Amino acid sequence: MGKLLKISCLGLVALVAVIVVAVGAVALLAGGGSSLPGAEYEVVYEVTGKGGATKADMTFNTAATGSIAQEGGQALPWQKKLTFEEESISIFSLSVQNQGSGELTCTVTVDGEEVSTNTSSGRFSVVMCDASESFLDSL
Repeated sequence: MGKLLKISCLGLVALVAVIVVAVGAVALLAGGGSSLPGAEYEVVYEVTGKGGATKADMTFNTAATGSIAQEGGQALPWQKKLTFEEESISIFSLSVQNQGSGELTCTVTVDGEEVSTNTSSGRFSVVMCDASESFLDSL
């Protein structure tokens, strides 16, 4: 039963990763994104846990083109800082799956401004945070 649950959880993480890439691709194909030549953004993805949440699997954008990375089994709190130097930016996205129980909170910060935060709780829960082009247009 434990292996089946773990396989199901990995499948869920893979599905979330596909959704993140699809959202970014749709935004790019629809002509989304800010045309900001030479623009540079510091993006910070953060995850904290409480109530027993000590490890999680992260999936996040690493480029404006929808490229993603995954980091599994990361100890909490977790943080990833990236610099985006793209001319066309559509979305910054972070998806997190709890490896146990407890509460997860994810946050996306762009140039020091918190643009998205969400919380989820429960065994193997998933939480997502993102910032779209509408936020970037206001920078």
